[in-house]
Amino acid sequence: MLETAYHNALNNHQYGLVALYTYIVTVTLAGINHWVSGSNLFLISFTALAVAHPVVNYLRSVNKGDLERHESFEEIIGDHVEEITTVWMIFIAVLAGFLTAHIAGLTTFSDVSLDAANVVSDTGFQAILTNNALVAAYTALLSFVSVAGLVFVLAWNAGLLASYASQTRALDVAFVLPHGLLEVAGYVSAGLAGSLLAMRFQLDVDDDLWAEDLSFLVAASIAFIAVAAVIETL
Repeated sequence: MLETAYHNALNNHQYGLVALYTYIVTVTLAGINHWVSGSNLFLISFTALAVAHPVVNYLRSVNKGDLERHESFEEIIGDHVEEITTVWMIFIAVLAGFLTAHIAGLTTFSDVSLDAANVVSDTGFQAILTNNALVAAYTALLSFVSVAGLVFVLAWNAGLLASYASQTRALDVAFVLPHGLLEVAGYVSAGLAGSLLAMRFQLDVDDDLWAEDLSFLVAASIAFIAVAAVIETL
């Protein structure tokens, strides 16, 4: 029943409901995981698996629609903004669910190894930008192979941020969130580009329209990770 409601919320871009359903699923799975295994690596994978089915169906549907529609470039941008926002909200909800589980004592994320230097970096802009670009490229590749790859990247990054939050002060977390959320938006855009490219080989579509779709997503990914790198080096 929840999966049907989740699927409808995704298709209608009801961001609040998408976030709520994702949060409920994440916290519920954290409770189950607490009694079953206690492994947070398992929790991250379990959450990605649970969220993957409706999200994969949603992304396949929108990718097919993106490639088959005949709209202006402005309308294409509007559609992609909705898609990016929807998937980005899923990440925020998973992160909120992980943090709630930590506060409730269901998990400590102690088995997710994370050095604070990997989150708050003292390296320069170029190094940070290169690292983020590599993660975005990896996300695009995973999503090209399987759309579920994007979901796993989201769950994994939520786990990393939750691990960092469990090891540091709230003020430090507030410092990380602005550039962290922008980085994730860049990974989402890259993942959508990868999944769109995969769908391109399954359909007979206008190459000009497809190129506009792909170029916008790639440009959005580059813009997000570049701005995130600037903020991180301030």
